[in-house]
Amino acid sequence: MGDITMPALSSTMKEGKIVQWTVTEGQKVSAGDVLMVVESDKVMMMNNDTLPHTLITKRRIMDPNHQALVPFSVRFLDPKP
Repeated sequence: MGDITMPALSSTMKEGKIVQWTVTEGQKVSAGDVLMVVESDKVMMMNNDTLPHTLITKRRIMDPNHQALVPFSVRFLDPKP
């Protein structure tokens, strides 16, 4: 099992807010897929995590509109495609 962490959108970013999850529990995700929309104090952008292979999303740890420190885990992944 792995996890998705709050990404650093800049070298000075310390925390961010998940604006929206673009994947649901049980959905297969691969490298390049947009997983969430993240907002910092300076920018809002879609995050496509660099995944090593196809994974299945599991329980999310952070709900939208909650702040998380970088690199806090925000969602679990199941390595079984």
